[in-house]
Parts: sequence; structure tokens; C-alpha cells
Amino acid sequence: MKVLKILGSLLLVLAAIFLVTGAVSRKDFKTSQSIIIDATPAQVYTVVNDLSTWQSWSPWVEEDPTVTPKMGATYVGEGGSYSWTSEKMGAGECTITASIKDKQIDNHLNFGPQGEADAKFTFETEETGTKTTWHFHSHVDFPMNAAMVFMGFEKMMDKSYARGLELLKEKIEAMPKTPTLEVKNIDYPGQHFVMNRKTVAIKDVAEFYQKNLPTLFEACTKAKLKMTDMPSGLFYSWDEENASSDMAAAIPVSSAAVPKGMELGKTNPGKALQIDYYGDYSGTAEAHEAMESYMKANELTMSWPVIETYVTDPTIEKDPNKWLTKVIYPLQ
Repeated sequence: MKVLKILGSLLLVLAAIFLVTGAVSRKDFKTSQSIIIDATPAQVYTVVNDLSTWQSWSPWVEEDPTVTPKMGATYVGEGGSYSWTSEKMGAGECTITASIKDKQIDNHLNFGPQGEADAKFTFETEETGTKTTWHFHSHVDFPMNAAMVFMGFEKMMDKSYARGLELLKEKIEAMPKTPTLEVKNIDYPGQHFVMNRKTVAIKDVAEFYQKNLPTLFEACTKAKLKMTDMPSGLFYSWDEENASSDMAAAIPVSSAAVPKGMELGKTNPGKALQIDYYGDYSGTAEAHEAMESYMKANELTMSWPVIETYVTDPTIEKDPNKWLTKVIYPLQ
């Protein structure tokens, strides 16, 4: 009985210490780790903005290979999400709550009964590459904040976030370098398109293509219309403030006839600029940025719509680095 009394007293003392620690300790826990990656902000942003890449550079996956991810319906850009289960790490979900192109990505983390947290990446241009900073913040109420203090939670997060950035750096710097984006002056012939035009949230552009291009191709086949080029995207506007685009998924055809239920589009012949971009479709922003810089430097004015022609069939060529997209800007 004496031993039990001593143990009971010891537990009471420990509980008191725990509660006092929680009462006097902070409730906000933060970390902020940075690294320089030999790549452009656009290249780093493109990888981090695609949640399907995270498994390949996550420090927690390195520590626990049983982590099993499940991508959300959307997993690139704002609104993208993925969840995970793990024998060691438990379960949770990550959602991109904001995505500012080439500058910042905000995430919300939900760990279920273990609480929630917020994280973000920022990308800054440096002489030797992109300064990439990974921030973390969690608010933990009393008395569980005491547990965070005793377990050295911030030091653990410092270590994990620093390691994650090292793995991200290794991944990106091992990727093939983007070839120089050459701007070519061309005589654009003009085209007819069978298309579906709609105002689409920028984050949903890929999904819009996936839904509409197969339907358009099937309609052209049934109508016996000859394709004159590969599937294309026509962009009549690009509204970054409202994160939307007036755009069309389109199939170039030789005839002005329109299959039932489909819309006919037309682009006019004339002078244009073209960049041949090789790489994953999510990286074509680099081509558009290069085009805009070229037009500004040469005092040129574009004419809508901007055209993207997807030359390579990704179902045949599996290597994204070999996918060719022709980015065409008609000129006024």
C-alpha cells in the first residue's frame, strides 16, 4: 500500500506539473525552414502545386513507407486535396487553400482527433535559384499544449521540414532542365474547330479537357469530319483576379459543318508567335510567361484567342518531358 501511495503521489505531482506547464506555456507552435533550389520559381511552384508529387519528397514517407496517399477529385492548385493513412503517422488530409502562381501555396492540414494546422510555401528569386520556404503554424489549446512542449514538437517539425526541403531540392534539381523557350515568328493559317466553349475556373482546366475532348473527338468521328491537327485549347481570356478563363476544348477540322450539339469556332490567318514547349502540361505557364516577355520587349500586341495545340498523345508517349505543346499567340 505504501508503494501505491507513493506512485499515486508521484502521478499527482506529474499531473500538476503537466497542468502548470500548459497554463504558462504558449499555445501557438511554428516553424519556418528555407532552402535554395537551382530552378526557377515557376519550376518549383509547379511541383509543389501538384499534390501527386508529394509522396516522392515527403520526409514522413521517407520515415514511414506505410504512408498510403489517396488523391482528391482535384489535386493540383487551389481546392486540390489528398488524404493519407499510415501505421505510424496515423491519418490526415491536406488541402490547398490558396495558390498564387510562382509565389505562394497555402495548405490546411487536418489530423482528425489530433487537431488541425496551417502550412504554406513561399518562392523568392535569388541569384543562385529559388529560395523556397516552408512555414508551419498550429494552435493547441490547454492542456494539450503542455504535451507539445514536453515532446519538443517545434524541434521535431524543424527537422522534418528541413528534411522535406532537402528531398524537394533533390527531386527538382534531378529533373531534366527545361530547354530554352525559343519564340518563333510564323504565318498562322487559321483553322475551323469543333469545340465546347465555357468560362472555367483555372484550377479546373485539366478536368474540363478530360471531360470534353473525348466527346468532341467522338462527335467528329461520327460526323466523318477530318481532323486537320491535334486537339487544342482556345483561350479567349485569362482572368487571374477571378481565377477563371473563357476557353474552349477544341478539335481542328477541315469542314465548317457542325455536328449536332457542338459549337463551331474559327481562328483567322495572320502573323503569330509560336513557342514549342516540351514538358508536362502543368508547366506551360513558363511558355506563356516567355511569350509575354517577348511581346513586351518587342512592343507587340496579341489577338485573342491564344491557342495551345497538344501535339503529343500522352497515352502513347509516357514520358512527360517529351510531350510537345505548341503555344501560339496571334498578333494584331
